[in-house]
Amino acid sequence: MVKITPSRSLICAAVASYISFAIVSAGYLDVSTLIHANKQFCLTEPIGKEMYTHITIHPYDIKKGKGLGVVIAEDGGDKPIFEEANLVNHLSVSFTAVHGISVICCIAAPNYDVYVGIAIKSGADARDYSIIAKSSHLDPVDAHLQNAIDEFSAFHKAQITGSRSMDRTSKKAADAYHLLTKFAIANSAFVVISTLCFILYFRSFFLSKKVM
Repeated sequence: MVKITPSRSLICAAVASYISFAIVSAGYLDVSTLIHANKQFCLTEPIGKEMYTHITIHPYDIKKGKGLGVVIAEDGGDKPIFEEANLVNHLSVSFTAVHGISVICCIAAPNYDVYVGIAIKSGADARDYSIIAKSSHLDPVDAHLQNAIDEFSAFHKAQITGSRSMDRTSKKAADAYHLLTKFAIANSAFVVISTLCFILYFRSFFLSKKVM
């Protein structure tokens, strides 16, 4: 029997109030593809900065001694997160993004065609809440609530990051506007000064010719 406490009720109410929001702070990509002999298949998935990411690779019908070449790297990183020249078994890799641009997963087939399943999860989708529930002694309701809280937390971070990006863009636009304003003022001043110089020059010229 699940016990409903006041604090849990408040959390449930908060979760319910946010149900209408589209959660874009977590991602899930699951594909299966055929990679032809001696060919390479690369998959790129956008991820957020400091976002927990989990990648699994399932090779099918691998021949003994002739596995896949796998390289997993973060865009902007100095070195690969994972690199293997002869993968023959199931692969599971977890990491926290440092740069927050995208993760690149490249798989090279050996000298025969091979089917490969690839799953990339990020944010709350990457966490196994069944394991968390067992290790933390949580009941199913608490596990689902923890999942929702993690998603909202990641969503809030994404909003803050987006807001900062918009602020930087607005500042650049304001700086460009101020620079353009200064240029327009300088251009107007140049036109006025040039006009006065021409007037004085022609006045002096006509006076010297005794036209005026």
